[in-house]
Order: sequence, then C-alpha cells, then structure tokens
Amino acid sequence: MTALILAVVLVFGFAVYGLVRVVGDDGRSGSAGAAPGGPSATGTAVDGARTGLGLRSAEAVLPGPESMPPGWTPVGEAETTAVAPERCHSGCWGLLSEGQVVYAEPGTGHRAFVQVEAYESAVTAVAGYQKRADQARSADGVGLTYLEPFGDESLAFARDDHEGAEPAYSMATLIRAGTVVLRVTYGGGDDRVETPVVAGLAHAVTERARQAQHGEEPSAAFTG
Repeated sequence: MTALILAVVLVFGFAVYGLVRVVGDDGRSGSAGAAPGGPSATGTAVDGARTGLGLRSAEAVLPGPESMPPGWTPVGEAETTAVAPERCHSGCWGLLSEGQVVYAEPGTGHRAFVQVEAYESAVTAVAGYQKRADQARSADGVGLTYLEPFGDESLAFARDDHEGAEPAYSMATLIRAGTVVLRVTYGGGDDRVETPVVAGLAHAVTERARQAQHGEEPSAAFTG
C-alpha cells in the first residue's frame, strides 16, 4: 500500500491529471522553520514524541460523504491499511498506516482524491513530508508559487494543460499536520479548478487530522 500511495501521489496526481507545474507557497512552508511539534498557522502541531495515529484514526481522518460538499459522491470505497515495518523501504520510516478516498463532483468531470499517511511521531512525519515534497520539486516542469498555507508545512500543485482541443485542469495540496501527511488532489475535468474548493477540502482534512491527534472524533467538514 505504501507503494500504491506513492504511485497515486506521484503518478496518478501527475500523469493521469498531467500535473506537471507546481503552484505552491512561493517556496515557503506553512510554518517555515518551525520545529516538529511547534506552533503552526492552524494549530495542528502536536508533541513530536507523541504516538502517531495508527490505522484506526488514519481511517477516521478520511472524510465521509457527510463531510464533503453537497452532492459529491464516493467513487468506490475508501482504502486503508496498516504498514508493517518490514514492508517499509526508502521514504516510509515511521509510517504506521495510510489510506485514500475518491469523490466525484456533480455536474463536472472533476474528482477529489484525499490521501492520508499516519506516522509514529512528528519527526518521522517531517521526513515523509520532505520526501514527497522533494519528489515534487525535482519533477520535470515543476515550479512553486503561492497558495494559502495549511497545517505545519504545505505545498500546492496545479496543472493548466490542453491535450488536443480539450482542456484539463487540476490542483493538489501536500500537507503535514503534526504526525500526519495529507494530500488532496482535485480536478481532471474540462472546467477550470476553483481554488476555494481546493482550500476548503484541504482545510477540512487538516482539521480532521488535528482532531484525531487530540483524541477527538474527527468531525470537520467542507464549509466553503
């Protein structure tokens, strides 16, 4: 599943959607230079020594239909799995569990993909986040620009590309919120991606991660 998540993040996000240009935070992180477990713009940080979420809470971070915008429907079932230490190779040190869910937006060809990686501590989550951020920065044609920061660190990615006569647009955010690394990818249809939708989805899942890490039942929903 680790390989699956990495493939979805880097291949599905980049290749299927053609995501080749990053629109991020103009080179800044959500709280540039913050130490693991330190304060963040959205108050998501937790003590770096605190135990991570584990499979059960990682699954809870994934938004159900009641947490999505009205009319959005799930595409298939949410997928979650625990990550055994012996299955961990490069880039997944301290990874405990991971999961993803996909939603279709009514009236458009857009879909939203929410991916969650739960780590044993903020320290290992930082390493996981940096691994994925470095992969994005090194991708051909990738550049950084500004988008609203989320959690403790964040980057946002966008594509505005035309394949033949048909336009296709997409945007994604990579976020670290305490011991959790999140990715929200939105788009793929013929309509231009609305940034407030991306921001609303990112805010909801970041808050759900914060709630889970503070022993609360995740209840945050899209409010845009």
